[in-house]
Amino acid sequence: MSLFPNQTQTQTLASVPSSRGLGFYDIKLGRDDVFYCSCPGWMHSKKRPKMCRHLASWVVGNLGEVFDLMEQRHGKDKGDKRSDALVNSANGYDGKRK
Repeated sequence: MSLFPNQTQTQTLASVPSSRGLGFYDIKLGRDDVFYCSCPGWMHSKKRPKMCRHLASWVVGNLGEVFDLMEQRHGKDKGDKRSDALVNSANGYDGKRK
């Protein structure tokens, strides 16, 4: 079973280093508008939208790109609402499982 719902339906946005320097994790955007990370923390996250330290860091560091991606897919108003939810989750992420 693949982490990403359908590899042909995702867009790779970044490859970020693991905190231990043992490899890289992929940040992807699915056609379902879910931002995915290939790390175990994201896979086991119970937060909605799912979040991990890699995704939170990437989102906060790339706010313009996040809003542009959602605006391209949904137009200004809907794109902003979808982006706001992700950004709020990233800003409030404390690295603890919930």
